[in-house]
Amino acid sequence: MKTRMLSVLVAFSMLFTFNIVSAADFQSDSKSSITLNGINLSVDDFNKTLTGPPSNRTSLSSARSLNDVSMKLSNVSIIKNEISFEATVLNNGKETGMNAGGTLHAGYKSQRGANSVVGDLKDTTKNFEILLFEIFNDDQKDNFLVASTAEAKATVTSGANLKIYLLDSNKELYIFEDTLPKVFSHLEAGDFTKGDSRKDMYWFLDIANTGEKLELQSDQQLLSQMGISDAQIMGLDQYTMWTNPTTFYHSIYIGGEHYQSYSLPYVEYKYVNVKSQDSRWIASFKVAEHQRVGNYTYYGNNVFVYRNLQISFASGNRSVFVKTEQQGRMYKYSGLTGIKKVGDQITAQLLKKALSSLPGASTYTTVLGYINTMSSSTGTVTLGSAGVSLQNSDTFAVGEKLSDYQFEESTNHSGANNNGDYFTYHAILNYIQNSNGSQNQIGALKVSFDMFNWDNYSSTPISKDFQLNYTSTQ
Repeated sequence: MKTRMLSVLVAFSMLFTFNIVSAADFQSDSKSSITLNGINLSVDDFNKTLTGPPSNRTSLSSARSLNDVSMKLSNVSIIKNEISFEATVLNNGKETGMNAGGTLHAGYKSQRGANSVVGDLKDTTKNFEILLFEIFNDDQKDNFLVASTAEAKATVTSGANLKIYLLDSNKELYIFEDTLPKVFSHLEAGDFTKGDSRKDMYWFLDIANTGEKLELQSDQQLLSQMGISDAQIMGLDQYTMWTNPTTFYHSIYIGGEHYQSYSLPYVEYKYVNVKSQDSRWIASFKVAEHQRVGNYTYYGNNVFVYRNLQISFASGNRSVFVKTEQQGRMYKYSGLTGIKKVGDQITAQLLKKALSSLPGASTYTTVLGYINTMSSSTGTVTLGSAGVSLQNSDTFAVGEKLSDYQFEESTNHSGANNNGDYFTYHAILNYIQNSNGSQNQIGALKVSFDMFNWDNYSSTPISKDFQLNYTSTQ
């Protein structure tokens, strides 16, 4: 059987007829069938033979669980970004059915110009978990699992191909890598939006041995590598940058590729002296990140994401907040239901601290106390200039918490600004006459968030407080 493995990915038969509805809509004939050949092995053997540094692996041909398998696809239907098909998997004479369906997305490889389309699919029979469904219709070099091994001398190593990786209830992995059937050849990655990286670049996270995770010192050399030229520390009426002291790094070897993720959260903020007219304080949460796979760099498919972002301001005793605004770009992480950007509405926890009487002289401890004791209500806000009015109370602390959204893609990359994820919070203040205290005031900015690691589903809380020294005059 194992000698047949050398040709298992090139054996390909296909009987089908089809009718093109349009470039974006396709419905196959119900009698179409496509046969793919592949291999099957246990997750344990997968980790021994196809993951980790190549020098630590055993040969794929020595895996005791290795077996030749085949799959027959039929009733392929593609309507806009929706795909469905039926399939039968044959393993050691036993047939197991599958009914697959879901949405198509642009694969991460499309960032380098490759025509890669991936599916976020589920099997309604629940016989299989569909780890990866990739349509690669390009003549660029591609990455494979079985074709990366020394034993696979005569298999598909470049050009158009179809990859389907499945996991059954017994933790058996099925790997199909074969020539691209014509039924999928009309699809273009540019017609689809970004999808979940766990159904694409990081399809293996739930079954592969945990990769290496490090926290690298965010020194000037690494900041430059992350696209940040300088960690600016300025002050009043100037933008100041704070970078997390460490950059999160993840490394894992899968097949013939080395996957490396870098991610660095940072904050840019600006505050001004407060006058009787509107005075604006601004804080932005941003991300610098990238992934390296082979010789290519990608953005926005990271194992590290940021959730539960909260940005809050507090003022001294001669200043009150009268309005807030917000801008940004982010994903609702429950199912990655779509990007939110300027003009879209988001749900947020609206935070504020209103006092029934004007306070006495304020200290840094006092204003931080305002932030830590704010009341909260759920509201809908618009990303853009539309703000939240606070004119009906003496408000000394304001903030927003985004519990449903995540930040992943580098805020500025590929020569553009704000083409990735970020959130900018504006707090507008006015002077208020108060006999307590002097014109010299102390305010505060607090930014907190959770770093979530998809590799081990761990969450690390991060928080930073900033003291804001300013004056408040009429």
